[in-house]
Amino acid sequence: MSEKNNIDKDREEKEAMPIGTILETLDQLIKKLEEPSLPLEEGMRLYKEGVELTRLCAGRLDAMEQKMLEIGEDGTYREFQG
Repeated sequence: MSEKNNIDKDREEKEAMPIGTILETLDQLIKKLEEPSLPLEEGMRLYKEGVELTRLCAGRLDAMEQKMLEIGEDGTYREFQG
């Protein structure tokens, strides 16, 4: 399999992850990055992965916020206006 296909597959897998799993993965990445014996190259790879996951999570949260509804004083629902 080519490197591009591997990258696309990895991206698809990340995009399918539930937000809770993304947050758990980010927590694990942070713990690994805090290890003093971590090689620089590995640290850079983990950092890049963390940035990608953070952006993915933020995008999902933004999309959810757009879909949220709030109940008005009259009891009707309307789109949430942050």
